[in-house]
Amino acid sequence: MNVAKYPIGIHSRAREIIRLLHSQKTKDNVGMIGLYGMGGIGKSTLAKAIYNLIFQKFEGSSFIENIISVLEGQQNGIVKLQEKLLCETLKRNKFEIANVDKGISLIKERLRSKRVLIVLDGLDHISQLESLAQQDWFGSGSVIILTTRDIHLLSDLRAHEKYMVKTLSFDQSLELLSWHSFGVPKPLDGYAEVCKSVARYTGGLPLALTIIGSYLRGRSVEEWSINVEKLRRIPHADVQKILKISYDALDDDTQNVFLDISSFFLGQNKKESIMILEASRFHAETAIRTLTERCLLTIISEYGENERLHMHDLVRDMGIEIVRKESPRELGQRTRLIDPKDVFDVLQSNKGTESIEGIMLKNLSLSTKALERMVKLRILKLNNVQFKGSFAYLSNELRWFKWRNCHLKCIPSNFRFEKLIKLDMSNSAIEEFKASMQNLKCLRILYLNDCKRLKKTPDFTGAQSLQKLSFKHCFDLAKVHPSIGNLESLVELNFWGCIKLKELPNSVCKLQLLEVLNVGYCVTLKVLPIDFGKLQTLREFRANGSSISHLPFSLGCLEHLKLLSLGGVGVGVKTLTHHSWLRTSCDPANASLCSLEGLDLKGSYFLQNLSFNLCDLSNLEYLYLDDWRNIRAILELPPSLKKLYARNCVSLEKIADISALKKLEILCIAGCTSLVELPGLASLESLEGLEITNCSALTIPRFGNWFQAHYCEGDSVRICVEVLGTFVQCYIPTVLRHKQPIRMIHKAFDDDYLYGFHVTVRNKTTGHWIPLRDHNFLEYRLLHCDGTIRLECGWPKWELEKDESKGIRFEVPIMGGEELEVYAELDPSQILCLCELHRDRDGEVRFFPSTRGYLEVDETTVSFNGQEVQLIIY
Repeated sequence: MNVAKYPIGIHSRAREIIRLLHSQKTKDNVGMIGLYGMGGIGKSTLAKAIYNLIFQKFEGSSFIENIISVLEGQQNGIVKLQEKLLCETLKRNKFEIANVDKGISLIKERLRSKRVLIVLDGLDHISQLESLAQQDWFGSGSVIILTTRDIHLLSDLRAHEKYMVKTLSFDQSLELLSWHSFGVPKPLDGYAEVCKSVARYTGGLPLALTIIGSYLRGRSVEEWSINVEKLRRIPHADVQKILKISYDALDDDTQNVFLDISSFFLGQNKKESIMILEASRFHAETAIRTLTERCLLTIISEYGENERLHMHDLVRDMGIEIVRKESPRELGQRTRLIDPKDVFDVLQSNKGTESIEGIMLKNLSLSTKALERMVKLRILKLNNVQFKGSFAYLSNELRWFKWRNCHLKCIPSNFRFEKLIKLDMSNSAIEEFKASMQNLKCLRILYLNDCKRLKKTPDFTGAQSLQKLSFKHCFDLAKVHPSIGNLESLVELNFWGCIKLKELPNSVCKLQLLEVLNVGYCVTLKVLPIDFGKLQTLREFRANGSSISHLPFSLGCLEHLKLLSLGGVGVGVKTLTHHSWLRTSCDPANASLCSLEGLDLKGSYFLQNLSFNLCDLSNLEYLYLDDWRNIRAILELPPSLKKLYARNCVSLEKIADISALKKLEILCIAGCTSLVELPGLASLESLEGLEITNCSALTIPRFGNWFQAHYCEGDSVRICVEVLGTFVQCYIPTVLRHKQPIRMIHKAFDDDYLYGFHVTVRNKTTGHWIPLRDHNFLEYRLLHCDGTIRLECGWPKWELEKDESKGIRFEVPIMGGEELEVYAELDPSQILCLCELHRDRDGEVRFFPSTRGYLEVDETTVSFNGQEVQLIIY
């Protein structure tokens, strides 16, 4: 079958899926895998590539292409597909089937003993799968491949039987665009920047790259630039046509939720968004689940929490285009307005109508009367907008009012929105919030973050629905109104960084539903209310960086507490010298903190030991002991532990045997310069990340106890070097007992952003070095020749790739008996040793992270085969 004119990134994915099929232990020994993803992402192309690679290994095969289109407007469509499946697998010219049920019986009868390959492309309803292919219909060794936009159709498959087709990397996008636009793999001279702009706009979607690349072929750079700007305003019709198929299949309710999200809710908290949308009488939770299953929406989370809504840019643009087409010329008749020019035109010309349900506006001064006719307005998002006039002109249908950089010093008492769910006035000039909470009786979320002049909280009387309340970085906030204790629905309360807050009212202890309390970096907060232990529902308490000198004994009674953070500046010394409550709480006889999963005790500089038994915290998963400068031993660790951080414990000499920590995923002990031994490391089955940089006294195990590399083909090993925050990570695929490659983590720099780095490989056996230069569109091959490693340009088997967000991947050859070192060169004077590799005479490759950290280096440059090569001497 014809796959694609330029199959960029296809064959490596096809081979990966074939490996997954080979590893399956399935019902009746019939393999099944479902490829899912958004429209235009390449599911069908990938299925064709797999089909071409393996169909000859079967007695019969059938590729049922584009099922949705085949069934549209066709009577007995399923029957026709059943006939096609039988004709192709049995190599017959014709089959006549009376109805679907007889077709199922005939497929079972004719194919139950045959080893067949079946591909069903473009499923959109479970009945299609049930009528065409089930695992127990075919002979042993058969394979069924499905493609769909709706992951819900794959709900009966196990995790390893589902494959999410992802977008192309930036480099792959640029290459595919170049092939379609210029017929070569790289942009022509003068086109590089505009090509990068298009590659970023398409977000790695192959369909968009193919259509737009072909459309722009033969055009000048100026024409490219003009068309790129046009595409940002009005997406290409052919791309939209494909994407809109999924939208058209949605019910009205879900379509409205989709349009709201694409216009206003991207990047927003999922739970908060559901609250607002359901208050607008949408079935938001069901709609979001459907959009996720149809690959129109993704949910991004941080460590499994704080779920946020995300869309591919082209899917977002599709939503915006659908709204534009509601009324291309009469802007006031559209339901949602987010383009600044459109909003300005409507407001300045007083064209607002009751059709408008949502507006986004910034950097403007206007009268509230301009919004008077928008009586159905549900969503109002403002940034640096100066309102003049009465708030009474604003719609009482508002559910979400976001007014960042509000110029008002005082929120007046006539601020009345009885259906409002979320009010966000962060980063504003507000000094006093006088609005009566009784006029905001439905309000569930109030954000006044970064209101640096706010001196006191509102009077909360009447705010019975309030669930989330946040005053982060309100630097002048010094007083909390005692009525806060009457917020019977409050679940989250945040005072992070309120540096003038000296105390919390005792009424806080009446909050019977409070789950999260954050007073981190409230540097003048010295005491907690005496009845703190009455917060029985508290799950998270963060006080890191505060000046609390004593913790109330009752804190140890919080049996539902999952996260306790007491580390950081100021809190470590004073608090933990009075931690009898913690010692008592860890006593199995009391088991008060039996639910504790995370414990942060960073920065306890002068303590030499833990005066309580960590093993009694039987559910503890995360432990932070960074900067315990005087601690000498950690003698016991709970087997439930998943992450252990003990960086810069410079006096630490001994850690308990960690072989029993079967769940441990991350171990970070960088800078523990006195640590000699790390017993049990080789037994950690779940280990995913290891940081041991600058552990200068640590004994490195023998080669046989290093981590074993996996997927070493021929003489090469696959290596990836990435940047994450201020850390450089190096990882190598390991043996199958590890679910993920082990990331060797190194703190690389103190700034927030690394501008770039080179990867350098040194053959420790011969002493020769080679830099892998970071050039776009150049691929490098590392050759082994006469015991050295050298550089060669071209189109090699081994390639170096660069992904703007992820880093560098490459393969390096290593011969039997050799030892290599991998370095990250941040600049010519900063060379960070990442890891070492060794291959024994039997061909087994093992690796281990380096403890060396930065090297002191001198540098010189020589010419090699017409190339400048940097040699590093230390």
